[in-house]
Amino acid sequence: MSGKLLVIGMLTSLLGVAIYESVLVRGLSPIN
Repeated sequence: MSGKLLVIGMLTSLLGVAIYESVLVRGLSPIN
């Protein structure tokens, strides 16, 4: 159970980082 929660937490954090970086890149370079 705890292992499943750990995997879900890792995937959620990776997804959040990817979305955050894409938003940051779009905000810094509007050319793309």
